[in-house]
Amino acid sequence: MSNSSDEINNDHDEQMIEIKNILDSLNDRIRNLDTIIFKIDKIEESQGQIHDAIYDQNNGVFAKLSELNVVIVQNHLFLEKDIQSLKTIQDYEILESKNIDPRLGDLEARVTDLTKTNSVVTGVYKWVLVAFGGGLVTLMFKFIYNVVTNHIKFM
Repeated sequence: MSNSSDEINNDHDEQMIEIKNILDSLNDRIRNLDTIIFKIDKIEESQGQIHDAIYDQNNGVFAKLSELNVVIVQNHLFLEKDIQSLKTIQDYEILESKNIDPRLGDLEARVTDLTKTNSVVTGVYKWVLVAFGGGLVTLMFKFIYNVVTNHIKFM
């Protein structure tokens, strides 16, 4: 009878150990889930900051690009106005070809210089915008890569 009682106690002890191991395993998994949830919350906060940095109406990237675009358009309009004025003077000069005022003698060279300057300035503005945009896209993807690789650890 004692032998049977010992077997029951051994079975009971083994079952208790197995239940304890299962509970420990579940506890570890719950801790891992808590860690994952915490990291997901941090990623969501980072995404909000990224969104604000890009789309903020006053200080965001798109706001700054809009401001630069306005300045470029204004400068372009001023250059166009100057070129038009110079073309008008040049047309007048052609009409008065025999009676050229000495002060207007180098007007054609000035018009040519302004035209070249206009195309150079326009080209520079375009390349600056392209470079700035490319840099921003690169920084955004690098930041997203860093956030994902640093905050999510795969088992």
